[in-house]
Amino acid sequence: MMTHAKKLIATIATVGSVGITSVALTGGGGAVLTSTVESVASDYAPSTNFTIRVATTSNASGQAPSHAALRFFYDPADVSYVSASGMAVDGWLGTVDAMAVGSEEATTSTLVSRDIPTLGNFSNSNHTPDVMEVTFQVSASPTYPIDISFDMDPGSSSGANSFLTTSALPLPVAGISYSATEGLAPISSVDDWMMLND
Repeated sequence: MMTHAKKLIATIATVGSVGITSVALTGGGGAVLTSTVESVASDYAPSTNFTIRVATTSNASGQAPSHAALRFFYDPADVSYVSASGMAVDGWLGTVDAMAVGSEEATTSTLVSRDIPTLGNFSNSNHTPDVMEVTFQVSASPTYPIDISFDMDPGSSSGANSFLTTSALPLPVAGISYSATEGLAPISSVDDWMMLND
């Protein structure tokens, strides 16, 4: 119980204004990015993989996105990064080059961040495309629940080039939601955690 509370506080401290599961960044007029669990093996059991997908779930900009650079936050005691991928087809923002993926950087005493950009797809015509998929491996001895959050990569030209249109112009991001990739745990662990917090 205390460990999860510490993780949540660390996430809020790290992500700052994006330290909640759904946040408006620009007050509207832009895109909303959302993470979901795409596939999971063995119910988040130790030493198994799961994949999350980040997608553009709404877009009021009137522009088709082409490129994204995201920063993911996680506890390396619970999970390790395995890989990231995308597709260079309509409805996606391009592939992910493993050489372009950043190294882990400590952000708090428990969390690390990792920057992952797409290579871009300037032929995309879909206004709500998928952005990328990221695979993690659960550690041998994780502390459940597991939280994976994300933000725009502020290091991508100070954030100005974190999300681009097909004309290579900045596209505003109005909101980010990662509630579906927080609190990940085997069903029995969720039941135990809820009983402890009743």
